[in-house]
Amino acid sequence: MLGPLGLAFKDAQPVYKLLQDQGLIARIKEDMYFSTKSLGDLKTRVKDFFATTPEMGPQEFRELTQLSRKFLIPLMEYLDKEKVTIRVGEKRRLRAG
Repeated sequence: MLGPLGLAFKDAQPVYKLLQDQGLIARIKEDMYFSTKSLGDLKTRVKDFFATTPEMGPQEFRELTQLSRKFLIPLMEYLDKEKVTIRVGEKRRLRAG
């Protein structure tokens, strides 16, 4: 969302790095960052989902988050990397432990 500021990503990269070093944002993929608070809230919502359902696919994740595919897949991969979920085929399951 740098367009309204008239900045290119490379110009704002030092700010992203500073915020990441301070633990305020997390890098999801090369040019995608989210606040750590939002990611914490997302992890809680995903764990709550698994309290009643054994598997989550992209459609269920979309319904839970109301996000587009642009954000959906990177966030699902982030949850795998963070060991919240584990991918089994096209579905995710809550990782034990």
